[in-house]
Amino acid sequence: MLVAGKAVLISGAGPGLGRSLVKVFLDEGARVVATDRDAGALARCADEFGVRVMTCDVTDRAQCVAAVDFAVRELGGLDVLVNDAYSGGDYSTFEAADLDRWRETADVN
Repeated sequence: MLVAGKAVLISGAGPGLGRSLVKVFLDEGARVVATDRDAGALARCADEFGVRVMTCDVTDRAQCVAAVDFAVRELGGLDVLVNDAYSGGDYSTFEAADLDRWRETADVN
């Protein structure tokens, strides 16, 4: 119950671990705003859990600022940020890696 009543913003909340974290925080009594760059996955999260959502690409600073502003407005403040956005990359060796893909992975993570 450490997060009961707390305002929580979770990035990468559309699929996988992020989606599970939304449920865990809600089950513990938190108020949640969920973000993801995949609007479809985010809509499913909103439908299933009834949380406030906003599309956000964490590699875009302006979108991140807008997401925080949205969470503060919707929840009356912000107590917890969970940055669960993740990109697995292409698992190439350094010598074979595509530099643009490597940068994209680093930017998301």
